Amino acid sequence: LAKVLIGAEVTCDKEADDASWKLNLELMQLLGKEHILGVAVGNEMDIYWRNHPPTCIAELWNTRYWSDLQSRVADMDKMGFADTKVTIVWAMSVLGGNPWKEDGQARVNTLVTNAYKKWGDRWVWSFNVYSIWDAGQWPTSAADCETKTKGSIGIDYTKGILKACRQRIKQTTGGDHNPIWVGENGWSSPMPHGHPL
Repeated sequence: LAKVLIGAEVTCDKEADDASWKLNLELMQLLGKEHILGVAVGNEMDIYWRNHPPTCIAELWNTRYWSDLQSRVADMDKMGFADTKVTIVWAMSVLGGNPWKEDGQARVNTLVTNAYKKWGDRWVWSFNVYSIWDAGQWPTSAADCETKTKGSIGIDYTKGILKACRQRIKQTTGGDHNPIWVGENGWSSPMPHGHPL
């Protein structure tokens, strides 16, 4: 049985987000809940600030993101998807806080704490694990290139990040039972546009 993860956009354009969400709901009805793994409301929102104006970021994190997240889930419930999992897929900067990033760039800790309190284990913890964006994994010379490369493409890097995520989740939920989904990971070739190396 094939299942898909539905992605719902969260951007600086609320009108476009709402229009896109209506299309998502239509797709979900066509697929049926047995073919839907879950719904991710936003992707890598912890780094969204990098390419968007501060006024938008403040609006998103102070009010709109939490409001829209609740609205999306309420829409799902009305349409018979009350058992469908809900998530946000985070980039690794989410770990830049205790337990989660909480600053003017992204108020992740507040958002995920509220989400877990509201939805319990319906809320899934999802992470994109990319060693390519971890400056600590970048070679500094020919002498450490082979070691850094092996470390970056080996499974131990991903396991280490997910172990850290599991520890942070426990700080939020108090347990080890909460589901984790691993999203994108690895080191792409060719190197993505905009990478500093």
